[in-house]
Amino acid sequence: MLRRFASRHPSLIASRAGLQTRHAQAAVSGTQAHTPPNLLHSIDLPQTPQQQQGGRPSTLTFRVAGAGEISVRPLSEAPGPSTVEELLEHGAKDGDPEQVVQYYHRMYGDIAVKHERVFGQVRVYIFNPRDIEKVSRAEGVWPSGSVISLPHWARYAQENGKPMLPVATGAQWQRMRESIQEKLLNPADAQAYLPLLERPVKEASEHLPEASDRMDEWVPRVTFEMIGQVLFDKRIGAIARENSPEDEEFLYSGIHLMAEADRMIFDPREREAVRNKVDTPMYLNMVRQMNQLFDRANVHIDETVHRLREANRDGGRSSTKCWMAHKLPLLAESDQDTREELVLNTGTIFIAGVDTTSSVIKWLMYYLATHPDVQTTLRHEMQTLLQGRHLTPEDISKCTYLRACIRETFRKTPVTVGNGVVRLLDHDIELQGYNVPANTIIQMLPSPYLKNETIFDDPHSFKPERWLRSSGVPSKGCPMAAARDKTMRDPYLLMHFGRGKRMCPGSRIAETEVSALFARLIQDWKVSLAPGSATPGRQSRSGINHPWPNPTYTFEPIRQAQA
Repeated sequence: MLRRFASRHPSLIASRAGLQTRHAQAAVSGTQAHTPPNLLHSIDLPQTPQQQQGGRPSTLTFRVAGAGEISVRPLSEAPGPSTVEELLEHGAKDGDPEQVVQYYHRMYGDIAVKHERVFGQVRVYIFNPRDIEKVSRAEGVWPSGSVISLPHWARYAQENGKPMLPVATGAQWQRMRESIQEKLLNPADAQAYLPLLERPVKEASEHLPEASDRMDEWVPRVTFEMIGQVLFDKRIGAIARENSPEDEEFLYSGIHLMAEADRMIFDPREREAVRNKVDTPMYLNMVRQMNQLFDRANVHIDETVHRLREANRDGGRSSTKCWMAHKLPLLAESDQDTREELVLNTGTIFIAGVDTTSSVIKWLMYYLATHPDVQTTLRHEMQTLLQGRHLTPEDISKCTYLRACIRETFRKTPVTVGNGVVRLLDHDIELQGYNVPANTIIQMLPSPYLKNETIFDDPHSFKPERWLRSSGVPSKGCPMAAARDKTMRDPYLLMHFGRGKRMCPGSRIAETEVSALFARLIQDWKVSLAPGSATPGRQSRSGINHPWPNPTYTFEPIRQAQA
């Protein structure tokens, strides 16, 4: 279908291909296509007389530091998909949203505008890391984003008085954000929880053979157990299926609230119901799951606080504090609002943490199974460094190949579709020569550059060694190689857990959990695809990429494999 489109519109394809080439060259040199480097920052946005009167001119003038004034075009003139092209797009992409992202960038360059049928609004897609940086730096004190993508969650939060962090705004969002990220977001704080993760990763290794043909079910149980250990220092029993019926419901809600969000977002009847506040069976089921999850989180908080206070009175303090132990001073204040926000933040960590971390684990398991040379190298690093023991905070800096494998997984199959996030700004901004009005949905999607051959050698292959400083790339004395090495590590290129003030507060914990798990598994098991295993593609669930259909695996104990 794409070939037919190209044959009918050769000039469009050629112009877009040339545009992409110029953007790729600009990415390597660290500049933006068509725009001098000094246009990237310090843009002053004056309000024109037409704007003051409620209208908009056909062109706007921006004052730019060191460059005088430049004119920008209205957003209506920006390229974007037509109705016919959308039909072609959806017919040619096999339901893979990531391919749609690649298609948009290939066809329209570094900016595309779409009249979003899902939300009935204009949506701007940007791809260049420099534009993404510009938007991120213009977020303001209280950035906004997820509330647009999760209107059903926003409705639940409003109607039930539960200001969940993903859809909270303003000062309330900032207060909840500061609370949730404390002792989570700092890398050293996250790695300090590694001793707590020893039990769940050991249990995961013991039960790994049971997951050979049901990885999609087993991995969320492992991530759920690890999150519970970090938050409560408590074994929930999800991996061995020894958990209580109440915690099984807790687990189900944590897994499925994200997975089922797609149906509520993309079903026209559900969208209309959310807009008109109509209680459909699907919405009521979501409300039930939300309430159950927060109620159960509250029970675990009560149990943990009681246990910790008893231990403190008895002088038996643990050398490794769980996350809830750091919250005891807050709870001592007996502030009901503080307690309610802690419950909501705890539940949100489970909702957001299970599905995202599971995506990384499932993809890395698949890459190790299909790249035995990578698996052997990783095992050698872990066996040499750890010699059978678990990962500790002191080991992290030495696990260079393990970190490279995780980073390459983020590059090859980003956690989120397009490796992107959504933002709304409260003021106009110039992007790629177009004026993007305030409160326009801006979707930041750098994933096309993660597959760019100018930046990444052999970008469609899984090659962790590309991230090693000692990989043999002659960056010193070679400007092209040095530029490539620098661009690869651009913080606005690989945004696996977002960027800016609304980046995922649990991102460091997720990376720590994945590291701890594979440091254990790779020492215990040799993994390979089972005969006749499916070759997975990408399936998006609420914007999270998962392998589908599920591969099936064979796990061979290392001692047996080495005998």
